Amino acid sequence: MEKINPIDAVRKIFQKTGLGNAEVIKKIDVGFSNDVYSIDDIYILKIGSVEAEEVENLRKDIYCCKLLQNKIPTPKLIHVDTSWDGRPFMIYKRIAGKNLYNKWHLLSEDDRRRIIQRICEMLRKINNTPYKDFALEFGFDLSQSW
Repeated sequence: MEKINPIDAVRKIFQKTGLGNAEVIKKIDVGFSNDVYSIDDIYILKIGSVEAEEVENLRKDIYCCKLLQNKIPTPKLIHVDTSWDGRPFMIYKRIAGKNLYNKWHLLSEDDRRRIIQRICEMLRKINNTPYKDFALEFGFDLSQSW
């Protein structure tokens, strides 16, 4: 199979999904094992690998987005597919806001405390979310007690 330019691949995916032309495409390289792109500062495209483990991880991402969507800021899924060049992908709306990774060192102690409190509130909501269906879907042993 002919190797395709990643930017051309992103454009083809967007055309295939009916989202129109992808004008501004930026590869995001920080902290990801998948190929992740910002599209027009509106969408995020996450492309998994063909490895079974990565396909399963992408399925878990999708499941968690749906499970948590009304509890914490969660990206809105726009399109999910497993048929592009054998690689699964998902497109979701970018959550508005600044990337904390790039701003943390510029924040005051009070701002950092407020952000940590908000993160803790979100983690409490995640921890209080029933996970039985998730565990059954992905084969986790429910007899284990944390």
